[in-house]
Amino acid sequence: MFGNMSSPEEFLRSFLRERDSAYAGINERLSAVHTKYFGEPLSKHASDFLLHERADAAFEVVHQLADSVVIVTSWPFRNHNIRERYHLAAMGAGWRISRIDRECFCHVWDASQRKSCPQCHGEGWYDPRSNKAEPGGAANAAPPHR
Repeated sequence: MFGNMSSPEEFLRSFLRERDSAYAGINERLSAVHTKYFGEPLSKHASDFLLHERADAAFEVVHQLADSVVIVTSWPFRNHNIRERYHLAAMGAGWRISRIDRECFCHVWDASQRKSCPQCHGEGWYDPRSNKAEPGGAANAAPPHR
């Protein structure tokens, strides 16, 4: 369908590996900062403030359309699974990530309660950037997706 283009899954897995590699270097420096500034009992929980690696995320759902793909990933964090939804667009001979949504905390609520969720407004997913200023104004913000 897309010629010699890598698969969307390969592209996203590559992104996650490279991001985790960058996180490893940052976490090393953050650990030194935490050691210097954190006191008890916070220092016992300093790892809670590090960036979390996600290259081993499971790919739960892949929806491929004509020139775009949506991939839902899941990765363990403490005693929960964190889910993210990546929107990929075909660009030239490759893929680019155009948006990353997070699963809303309301997914554990009763369906009737989810409609009143202030974070996702019942969609189940939210764009963490949606409350921040968009270049060119709010009119350029992407609409929510299901």
